[in-house]
Amino acid sequence: MIAGGGTGGHLFPGLAVADELRRRGATVSFVGTTRGIEAKVVPQNGYPLHFLEMFGLKRQGFFGTLRSLWHIPKALFQAACLIRRLKPTAVLGVGGYASGPFVFLASLWNIPTAILEQNSIAGLTNRFLSRWVDRIFTFFPQISSSLPKQKIVPIGNPIRSSLDPKNWIPPKEGAPLRLFILGGSQGAHAINEVLPATIKHMLAHEKNTQVPTIVHQTGTKDEAKTRDDYQTLGLSEPQVTVHAFITDMAAAYNDCDLVIGRAGATTLSEITVMGLPSILIPFPAAADDHQTHNARFLQQSGAAYLLSQSEATKEALAAKIEYLSAHRHELKKMAQASLSLGKKDAALQVAEWLLHPNQPFLIQ
Repeated sequence: MIAGGGTGGHLFPGLAVADELRRRGATVSFVGTTRGIEAKVVPQNGYPLHFLEMFGLKRQGFFGTLRSLWHIPKALFQAACLIRRLKPTAVLGVGGYASGPFVFLASLWNIPTAILEQNSIAGLTNRFLSRWVDRIFTFFPQISSSLPKQKIVPIGNPIRSSLDPKNWIPPKEGAPLRLFILGGSQGAHAINEVLPATIKHMLAHEKNTQVPTIVHQTGTKDEAKTRDDYQTLGLSEPQVTVHAFITDMAAAYNDCDLVIGRAGATTLSEITVMGLPSILIPFPAAADDHQTHNARFLQQSGAAYLLSQSEATKEALAAKIEYLSAHRHELKKMAQASLSLGKKDAALQVAEWLLHPNQPFLIQ
């Protein structure tokens, strides 16, 4: 059983592991909440989904925190009933508050348990569960300072199997850059606002500007407005393609030269496996500012540029895009650094441990 969700960053690594388990003949089901992304996406992928009445504890305000504490005993009871009825042979927590009671009870009942910690700073639920689980699978090396080191297995973040790493080929001299703009599964309003403004600035202020080709994932709320913003500049398909949500991420990654987006763990895991250079604009309200820490790791490795949201003005983004367009060798260096960080087999290794938790696992 795979417990947790709430956001795509938590859920999609769990789905990647579930797909590996299903390919090996295992029966997999999920535990989540009715409010998270899992309520829609898990059934679409053909897995049973069970619900807990659970709410987050952080940034809920006084009454919201009281409500969350009030629901913990009920969630524990629901989790206990599920464990007794379904009798899982192993449990994986993927983050998010729904994973807390289920993984905790499973560990108390001596069911093999593990958690995925996708970010460079562990979330509240995973910090609590780290004391109880058998294994902690991680991507960022600096996470070891806040979790039990003897349990950590630094194998990367599970990603969808459709992503096929290839040698990144820089665009030909004179050809426009191909940009892929994304802000996570729900889009990013600030990025949706600044990218059309950036292109407008490039057209108005840069001499001999070659407009990039753009694929832009906006999220549902901003899709129409973002498309209108580009069309006001005279840009439409096929030069600029706007989607609320992109299902075939492999094709989008394969057809781009530079990614501009947030710094969620799933995004970074995917672009490093694909060996793509990036300009990262972390979400400033992310818990414990973990996206900035995520992005800084890629920047220090030479794989990305990091711009805070306040720094990511139309002028700054235009300057970065223009520079990389004129210095293709820099793009190539960034791509090589990105690929050196990517780990494609994480889902397979997590699945193998869940199927055979009593076999020795080499902690690197």
